Amino acid sequence: MEYAELYKRIEEKIVQCRERYEKDKDDSYLSHTLNSELETLEEIYENIRKEKPSPALEDKLKKRLCELEEAKEREDYAPSFSWYGEHYHYLVLKGACDAYQCIIGLLEEEMSI
Repeated sequence: MEYAELYKRIEEKIVQCRERYEKDKDDSYLSHTLNSELETLEEIYENIRKEKPSPALEDKLKKRLCELEEAKEREDYAPSFSWYGEHYHYLVLKGACDAYQCIIGLLEEEMSI
């Protein structure tokens, strides 16, 4: 199967993230970040399975990462209100950024082979 190794590596990252989340799910700081990272990894993986890896997909993911990084910077500067806590939105954005960086790194390795 084409891209089987890439898919396997992404699945491993998802398992590792799920394990980190389970270990730290009671930590009010880490749980939001890790949950967001896990959900984003799963969502991106699903999209990659549908679209198939390509330079265009990599560019799309990089563009989205830039948008998330900008939102994270704004959130760090002026936090939005949330009942979950002052920095909830920042933590969610951080988790999403971590997931995008991970997947982009894996795609770059795959495309360079």
